[in-house]
Amino acid sequence: MEVAVLLGQLLAVGQRDVREPGAEVAHQPLALEAGRHAGAHLGGRLLVFHRKYHGRALACGHGGVSVVGVEDYPASAAPWPGAIEWSRGELRRYLDAVADLDPSVPTVCTQWTVSGLTAHLAATFRRFGDMLERGRAGSMRPPFAPEELSGENLRAVREFTGDPVSALDVAAGSFLDAVRSPEELMPHQRGPIPVALQVMFGLNELAVHHDDLAPATGVRYRPGNKIEVALAGMYDAVFDLPGGDDPWFRLLRATGREPEPDSR
Repeated sequence: MEVAVLLGQLLAVGQRDVREPGAEVAHQPLALEAGRHAGAHLGGRLLVFHRKYHGRALACGHGGVSVVGVEDYPASAAPWPGAIEWSRGELRRYLDAVADLDPSVPTVCTQWTVSGLTAHLAATFRRFGDMLERGRAGSMRPPFAPEELSGENLRAVREFTGDPVSALDVAAGSFLDAVRSPEELMPHQRGPIPVALQVMFGLNELAVHHDDLAPATGVRYRPGNKIEVALAGMYDAVFDLPGGDDPWFRLLRATGREPEPDSR
């Protein structure tokens, strides 16, 4: 069996184990086609990565976590203004990482290629910016119900047009530029949250999805100890984390990912 076809099968493995009930995931034929295309470009490197990843695949962008409340992570808990500067740094590192990648190569998120994953991030930060503006206009109405997050993420990528790399650069940069106070409240699907928490959610998106590029880059990603500790603290306060000594590994496991022991 050729390497690329086997990769496609590995990408399709385990989707039913990680998806939310009723959530949309990539169909196996699409994953196989992505695998064939990627294999023609990157050959055995992708297969080696997925062997290290134990054949685990993810349907990313899904909800199903505990209720978020302002009291779970007050603005005073966020590293400020460090979270803003860390987010800018993670944005630049993600953009640098995708600059030379084939946009059609699969990622750890089985339903998204490099281009699709980047479009997801661009759409997510656009939503953050829209919600911030909505709050300032006097409305704290949620953008959608909590259980609709999965479908919203998939819809946003499906309907995305334009260059996702430049769109992410603009959307994330604009949101971060617009932030004034960490205590300011803004709408969220689970109720109003402080801007500081939304910034931390965005930082988490950039860092974790950077690691999801590993099938295309051939290497795992870590954002550095300070960011890892801060993200794990936020995630633990809001959603709870599994046990362990390594904050990054705990965060990855909480989001359904399998960390590599040598990825420090």
